[in-house]
Amino acid sequence: MSLREKKYAKTKVSLTKAFIKRVQQKAVADISIKDVCEEVGVAEKTFYNYFPHKTDLIEYHLQLEGKRILHQVDEKAKSGGPVKFIEVLFDLVAEHMENSKFAHEVMRFILDYKYTKKKIKISEGEVSYAFSDIKCPNKFLKVTIDEVIEQKVKEVLKQTKLKNQFLYKELTITILSILVGTPIIIKKLGLKDIKEKFRNQIQLCWKGLGIK
Repeated sequence: MSLREKKYAKTKVSLTKAFIKRVQQKAVADISIKDVCEEVGVAEKTFYNYFPHKTDLIEYHLQLEGKRILHQVDEKAKSGGPVKFIEVLFDLVAEHMENSKFAHEVMRFILDYKYTKKKIKISEGEVSYAFSDIKCPNKFLKVTIDEVIEQKVKEVLKQTKLKNQFLYKELTITILSILVGTPIIIKKLGLKDIKEKFRNQIQLCWKGLGIK
């Protein structure tokens, strides 16, 4: 990786960390880009070169954080198959969301903005700089959590006699809906324990497939 690439990765990740740190204290709309840039030591125009809108930074952070979660799941679910992988994935997502003001801001972001998810190119340098403990930063470099879930659903269905394309698409949609929709509903209803709700719904999926 060239010096230019290292500088790009360091600046992008540093801006993201400085911004997300402020989300723990205030709403996204109230965060000053000027303050973020002063902390990182760059001009405001540099921020907008990386992130034209605050929503672009939030989406970047979500996908960057997704790399770390995938690595953690891969480590914890080594001895299990695709079912174990999906269950551990949901557990870790729940742990990241519980008691996190950022998670609440993300829900507001999804609900209040015209949110159209797009895949963001993230470099090995960005993953390395953001998470120094990741041993193999390029392992999940080109995939998102959604894409990994799709692949694991295919593997799950191979364990059953239900292997048609229609079921694969429907099961993928169901699991992704649980991942995105459950936290939003829990917040709206004032409920708690995302992990328990995740586990209950995933178990219903497995039960319907006759694999657990």
